[in-house]
Amino acid sequence: MIYIYNAGPLFTEADIKQRTYEGQLMRRTLENNKVNFFVANPIELPFDNTKILTSKEIFLGDYEHVNKANVFSLNYLVEIQERM
Repeated sequence: MIYIYNAGPLFTEADIKQRTYEGQLMRRTLENNKVNFFVANPIELPFDNTKILTSKEIFLGDYEHVNKANVFSLNYLVEIQERM
């Protein structure tokens, strides 16, 4: 089975929208190719929404999926700003 962890920033609405789009695109592509897979997309992972999660709880949830993954999709955006 292909177990994909989709990593990238989640700081802005644009980041969240991009990670969601990437997850949908990966699923659609793999389904069309009849591949057995799971996409662990942090923005879509089920967490207990009845309480505020600690950083540790979020980390442990992500860590579990990172350990299971055999494929990683990484997206890092680097911005360079000039200061005058």
